[in-house]
Amino acid sequence: MSSRVSLGTCVTAHELVQLAKEDLNIATNISVLDEDDIRNICKWVGIRAPDTTQDEDNVYVLGKLGIEIMLFIALSMFPRFYEKYELSQPH
Repeated sequence: MSSRVSLGTCVTAHELVQLAKEDLNIATNISVLDEDDIRNICKWVGIRAPDTTQDEDNVYVLGKLGIEIMLFIALSMFPRFYEKYELSQPH
């Protein structure tokens, strides 16, 4: 994460998206982000989860928490993206 935020710091979903935008150099307003920016923000959040690892090829492997955080950010901040890609699980 950003050097301004430690792992023990609580942030809102909006603040987390803002941190991702800053780190990814995305200047676009949250309300008009394109799908690539949303995807990159969600990935940025997921790879920073404590259970995310890297394999021998340095590819990120998200754990349960990383996936849950990505889904939460998608649902709470980008609901149309969440619905479009059917990210919810069937009942």
